Amino acid sequence: EILEIGCSQGIVSILLGREGKNVLGIDDSESSIQEAKNNLKKEEEETKQFVQFEKGNFFLKEFDRQFDVVVLGEVLEHISDIYTFFHKVVEVTKDDGTIIVTTPFGINEFPDYKRTFYLYDFIKYQDFGVVIEDIKFFGKWIGIKYIKSNEIDKVKLNDDLFRSFEKALKYMERNYITKLYQQDKEMELLKEELKKIPKLQEEIEKLKVFKEKFI
Repeated sequence: EILEIGCSQGIVSILLGREGKNVLGIDDSESSIQEAKNNLKKEEEETKQFVQFEKGNFFLKEFDRQFDVVVLGEVLEHISDIYTFFHKVVEVTKDDGTIIVTTPFGINEFPDYKRTFYLYDFIKYQDFGVVIEDIKFFGKWIGIKYIKSNEIDKVKLNDDLFRSFEKALKYMERNYITKLYQQDKEMELLKEELKKIPKLQEEIEKLKVFKEKFI
C-alpha cells in the first residue's frame, strides 16, 4: 500500500502500479489529477486496477488507513509548515513503514520554493519518530529513505556522510562557476555588439541623407 503525495501527472504512481503495487496518488491541483487520470487510461487493464488518483489537500484530507510506503517526490520544498506536514506523513505511515523523500538541496532560484534544505535538516527530521536508512545525492538533489521506528538508532553526522555531502556541494559549486563563466562570455559578446551600434547609426544617417537627395 503506497501513498504518493503531490503525484502531479501520476508518472511515479503508474510505474509502481505496473509492478503490482497498490498506489493512491493525491495532488491539490485539479489539472494535474486530470492529467494523471488521462495517463492512467493509456495503461493496460492490469495496471489500472492497482492505481487510484484523487484531488486532495494532504493537510486537510482524512485517511481511513495507513500505508506501507509514503512517497514525497519534490514536495517538501513547497511546504511552509514542515512540522505539521511531516508529522502527518509519519502518522499515515505504518510502523516499520518507509517514507521516501527527494528534494533539491542548497540554494535554489525558483520563486515557488518555500525553503532551502541542507543535510542537517533531514537528520533533524528523525525527531518525528523516524530514522534514516539511506541517503543518496543526485547532483543538486538529495534522496532520503526513512523508516518509521523507535527501535533503530538514529543516523548521526559521520565521515561518510560528510564526504558525500562535500562531493555534492563540489558538484553544485562547479555548476555555478560554469554558469558564471558562460554569463561572462555572453556579456563580452553583448558588449561587442553594443559597440557596433554607433557605426550602425552613422550608416542609417547616411542612408537618410541619400534618400532625401535622390529619392
